[in-house]
Amino acid sequence: MNVAEKNKRKSGSSEAAFGAKEWRDCCLTWKKSSLSKAQFCKAQGLDVKKFYYWCRQFCPEKNEAAPTHFVPIVSPEESMDKNTCISLVLLLPNQTQLTFQVAEERLVALVKELSDAAAVIR
Repeated sequence: MNVAEKNKRKSGSSEAAFGAKEWRDCCLTWKKSSLSKAQFCKAQGLDVKKFYYWCRQFCPEKNEAAPTHFVPIVSPEESMDKNTCISLVLLLPNQTQLTFQVAEERLVALVKELSDAAAVIR
């Protein structure tokens, strides 16, 4: 008997009546299995989209987490004189901090590019 059938037997309704506790239990059971999420859903009679949503809530994947550090990227073509180098620090909503070292004459172009990128993302 799969998870959806057990819940239906207990509550008299299907997976639609699942609460956070039932979805959490499903996610934890899946974690212990060797199945992919799609395989687990098929075997348990669960809606795949709902399962993915609840797994993100209870069992975030390691690759979904923010990286713990950044590797500096230095362009060999642009040697920056420390006197004209400006540090730009961006603090993102998830508390990730980005620090840019940019030549003074490129600062305006960088800020415009970041603004354009943010507009595209929204």
